[in-house]
Amino acid sequence: ITAFISPKWWVNNPGHVIIIPNRHVENIYDIDDASLKHVAVTTKRIAIAIRSTYDCTGTSTRQHNEPDGNQDVWHFHTHVFPRHPGDMLYQNHDNKAFVPPADRRLYAARLRRYFADHNDSSYTMDSVVYVPSHPTKLPTNHRGIFYLNITRK
Repeated sequence: ITAFISPKWWVNNPGHVIIIPNRHVENIYDIDDASLKHVAVTTKRIAIAIRSTYDCTGTSTRQHNEPDGNQDVWHFHTHVFPRHPGDMLYQNHDNKAFVPPADRRLYAARLRRYFADHNDSSYTMDSVVYVPSHPTKLPTNHRGIFYLNITRK
């Protein structure tokens, strides 16, 4: 499982995290139950970390399948958004933009500190790793992002 600070932010919900299985699966119909469980448990851990460190009052998760389900990246993934009163997350779907690595670094540092302080013996948290642009290994919109590499023991 890999979790990373999204390079694209909704205007009132900065620093949201995307969680993906490392093995390619297109959508929820294709993911095996064990991998889905691992994504779900990781989603919960990330949501708790966001709630504890982002000065937000809640979290929301999203996962989309197929074009009519608003899937626009063809690799299964789940979003975890920090929520704030009146943030209008769902109304601001078209009000988002790519942000520079320096902005993402701040949120990655918060999560890194949280996971360092709340070590769970069933997981290994490799520190948040900056992955610079690499044209052959990352899609264009994922270059220069911060990953939380989470490995289940």
